[in-house]
Amino acid sequence: MSESSQHLFSDRVDLMDNPKANRVGFVSRLARRQTRQKYGLALVEGPQAVRELIRFQPSAIRDLYVDLEMASGTYRELVLAAREVTDFVHPCTRQVVDHMSSDAQGIVAVAELEKLPFHPVEQLQLDAGMAVLLARVQDPGNAGTMVRLADAFGAQAVLASAGTADLSSPKVLRSAVGSSFHLPTYTGQFSDLVVPLKKAGFKILGTSGEGAISFDDLIDAATLGTDPELAPVLEGPLVWVFGNEAKGLAPDEAELCDYLVSIPMYGQAESLNVASAAAVVLSGTARIRHRQ
Repeated sequence: MSESSQHLFSDRVDLMDNPKANRVGFVSRLARRQTRQKYGLALVEGPQAVRELIRFQPSAIRDLYVDLEMASGTYRELVLAAREVTDFVHPCTRQVVDHMSSDAQGIVAVAELEKLPFHPVEQLQLDAGMAVLLARVQDPGNAGTMVRLADAFGAQAVLASAGTADLSSPKVLRSAVGSSFHLPTYTGQFSDLVVPLKKAGFKILGTSGEGAISFDDLIDAATLGTDPELAPVLEGPLVWVFGNEAKGLAPDEAELCDYLVSIPMYGQAESLNVASAAAVVLSGTARIRHRQ
């Protein structure tokens, strides 16, 4: 290592320059759910996700691996922040980092799952706010984007029913761009997630193309007082439920919802992508909940 970069790293680590090393192979295998579960570790890829991990969940960091050339340039401040919380920041050749992950962008971290905000349904506990429930949303890109949307529009938690993409997977974490480390997620059977919240006074709003109530109805009720029953719904404790990309909500899921809500469309599109639907209703709901 050059003198300009050597001081960035602890004396306890050496330059990693062998892409066939066992450690490199192990980190790359964390892309597999089975490996993550066996060792209780997650793989965090890319600068923004790593930055938010360092900022919000520093105790979870096991190791951080960074392209040596980028460590003393583009990622210098990121490396310095990481060194504040761990000695195990490893300088690597770019080839090594790329073997760990093709989506690394020169930097990856390994984090302990038990120290990240991923929880089973048994630990579910929410205050009177807004939550987002992914009901068998299977595409990791959609799931991660919806975690990011939940974070952006003020949800206090994300819930994921059985059959949803693993929220600790690298693809989900990458799509969430760090939001996975900002708010808790809870995973379990759909009814186990919904029923306790219904009993606690949360309104369960399922999105459906065949919903009897339109999202415009809810907005009008909240802003114009057009329907006394619907008027308080968007401002009170609620859970927005988004169903499977191909099939939407299953009958048993729809039955547990207090309202099925459709999104009015005025063009020729047949439907909205589930993440697009989430963006529409979460943005509108946030506007109502945070109006002055």
